[in-house]
Amino acid sequence: LSPALAGSLYGSAGRGIVGQLLAATIDGDVRLRPGDDDVLVELVSWPTGLSREADEALSVLVPRSPSRPQTLSGRLTLATDETLARVRDAAIRARLVEREDTTRADHLLTGGSVVAAAGIPWFAHSTGLGFAVGATTLAAVLGSVGVGWGLIHARRAWTPQGTDTLGYLEGVTHYLASAQTDRIVFLQSATVGSHRVTAEEEADVYERLLPYAVVLGVEDVWLATADALGISDRPWVPEGGLSAVIDAVSGADLAERLDARIDPLPGTSPRSPAVPTAQGNLWLGAGGGGLGGGGGGSTP
Repeated sequence: LSPALAGSLYGSAGRGIVGQLLAATIDGDVRLRPGDDDVLVELVSWPTGLSREADEALSVLVPRSPSRPQTLSGRLTLATDETLARVRDAAIRARLVEREDTTRADHLLTGGSVVAAAGIPWFAHSTGLGFAVGATTLAAVLGSVGVGWGLIHARRAWTPQGTDTLGYLEGVTHYLASAQTDRIVFLQSATVGSHRVTAEEEADVYERLLPYAVVLGVEDVWLATADALGISDRPWVPEGGLSAVIDAVSGADLAERLDARIDPLPGTSPRSPAVPTAQGNLWLGAGGGGLGGGGGGSTP
């Protein structure tokens, strides 16, 4: 499950794009350097094996060919609405979401509006109710039609696979939001076969969850545990510091600027994604096959 696809499913394509950028940074394909007012992004080499939505999401903020470092704000201005829309619709293409056909409902609402616009004034005039009553009634009816149209177009249906995937993301959220100190101490004192888990190996696993923490909006919680694991000293972390980069690229400014340019997937809101409770077990997937570091695969 790529960060871009997770963002599409979770109702914030902007956070999915930022998560995809961080996944490429962790893999060493992209370098980020915090500046005074922005972050410089530089391509090392374009990642291979990306899914379509991951490739498109990364291209929003990263040039496809190595060049001089560019600002993320500058890259954002170059992004096309078509590319942003394709990233937003990734969950539909992956058959995690079904967009309902509203054609019949549109025809019924349009016909009802025409009948109301013609019939209510005539009825008010013929019965002597007066212009004010007729106009008020017509406004109320047309307002109700507008609300109905909005509700119909906001409807979306999660497929069984989409519901399961949302369960995975809920599991990751619970995992990231829970206290990790005791678990870290246990793992560092435990052995897998004859091998003792080291702090660096634990950091290798945990850093892979950063892109998904951004998508889920719990990057601050991720940072708190990252400090305990020493992730701030990882090779991909720039001299400016991990917190500076996270604040710059995953803070409300960049993610909200992206989402402001992207109409949300029907039935979701970037600020409060509509996420149903999934059935079955919550899958954490840290270091497993479901949530890979680069997020190339589109199948959960």
